[in-house]
Amino acid sequence: MSRVFYLLIAGLFLASGCAPVYIPSAPMVFNNDKKGDYSINYRQGFYSSNLQVGYAVNDNLNVGGTLSSLYTGDASVGSVMYEGVRGIDFNAVVGYYNKFTEYNIFELNAGVGPIFMEENLGLNNYLKAYIQPSITFNSRGKTRTDFTLLTRVVGTSFSDAFNKDTVVELGYVEPVISLSIGNQLRFNTQLGISLPVGQEYLRDYSPFIFNLGIGYTIPKSKKEVIEP
Repeated sequence: MSRVFYLLIAGLFLASGCAPVYIPSAPMVFNNDKKGDYSINYRQGFYSSNLQVGYAVNDNLNVGGTLSSLYTGDASVGSVMYEGVRGIDFNAVVGYYNKFTEYNIFELNAGVGPIFMEENLGLNNYLKAYIQPSITFNSRGKTRTDFTLLTRVVGTSFSDAFNKDTVVELGYVEPVISLSIGNQLRFNTQLGISLPVGQEYLRDYSPFIFNLGIGYTIPKSKKEVIEP
């Protein structure tokens, strides 16, 4: 039974990498607590490499950006050969955050940006936008642990390179669990799924979100105030 299960999972990962139209990048989690904090994260997934940077403008507003390399290798399913695809995903991100208890943070992030895919995929004018609410539960022992539950709602729009008058709009709902362990230097991982909304191109997307990586937070330096 276990062998059949593992073969099924392997087959799903193989099929999900067969020239998909949409490959989900790693969701953005800022890891900032207060004004002046900087954060940087690198996350490596099955079909994406993700670099994320963020800055807390004040005690309730984050701004940042993500740059992701998207790719799949060539694969064959039966007698059908699927050519691998490559792309670059850039998003500018802004987010509201509220540390509503000592150990809990609510975030509401929104992002928008282009995705540039290879021409042989037959796509151009690709645009992605999303909104992402999340709640983080953290522990403040000797080593900090952040456990985040998030849901990213994504909208994409692209035109067919062979029929430029045809614009396709697709949506996805992506529940994800995110875990971060460490103080300034962190170990990061995320696990989730991407669920399509609508009936078009349902076979042309990658349904899995999984990544491992590292992150680093530069907290705002505390200046000693000397009273006159």
